[in-house]
Amino acid sequence: MKLSNIIVKTATAGAGMTVGDVFRECTRCHVPGIPWADEDGRLAGCILIRETILQICIPEYLVAYADLLGDRLGCMTVPEEHARQVLLMPAERFIIRDYPTIDSDSPVVKAVAVMEKHETHHVFVVDDGNYRGIVTIDGIARRMLEVGEA
Repeated sequence: MKLSNIIVKTATAGAGMTVGDVFRECTRCHVPGIPWADEDGRLAGCILIRETILQICIPEYLVAYADLLGDRLGCMTVPEEHARQVLLMPAERFIIRDYPTIDSDSPVVKAVAVMEKHETHHVFVVDDGNYRGIVTIDGIARRMLEVGEA
């Protein structure tokens, strides 16, 4: 199984983009996040849907006590107006500087090992500073099914 058959090509985020722009690209490509490119086009971080939502919608104490929470949290819902405001926020506010990468010649096993080491379900593919796309654990499973059912 080749990594090149699993890479999902996405756009990169950059200056002037909103959270909504990033979410649209992620959902269009069915990926958890996209890399952030600086003014020179070099990767300088990434923006992940999960981390963005956690920062703006979920207080830390709720995460700590998540197993104790009931199903009726009416006072803790995210109002639609808040969601609209979040989508208009500058995306650069949510850049994560530390993110895992591999190159396109890496074996699939390395991609999985890097994901496990970083406790994530994705890894960005970068060759000599050039972004090629993202590999997700779902993409690997999908490709395994394609190969197994062929």
